[in-house]
Amino acid sequence: MEQHWSTVGALLLALIACVHYDIALAADNEKPGECPISSGIGMCQKFCELDTCCPNVQKCCSNGCGRQCMKPYEEKPGLCPTERGPSTCDEACSQDGECGRNQKCCKTCGHACRDLVFVN
Repeated sequence: MEQHWSTVGALLLALIACVHYDIALAADNEKPGECPISSGIGMCQKFCELDTCCPNVQKCCSNGCGRQCMKPYEEKPGLCPTERGPSTCDEACSQDGECGRNQKCCKTCGHACRDLVFVN
């Protein structure tokens, strides 16, 4: 019976060491920035495991079903302008980083790049 508990203890210790190693490994391989919010259900495949699998500044992010390399979310300073008149319902952007230098991704009927508004 004592042999049984020795084996259980050794297995438990090995499991704790593996979990600790995986957490430390994931932290070492994480690039700066946040993943963009998933815009729905993407392809249900894992195209990456860790950020280090992705080129340049891209991160390994959930696409709603699987994982793929994506540019990190970028929020620019400033506000979106007030919409005047009808707007399109296209989803032209999902984050500020997809818009021009002086533009933000703003909610319209869908989302569109609009010139930044700064408030003093």
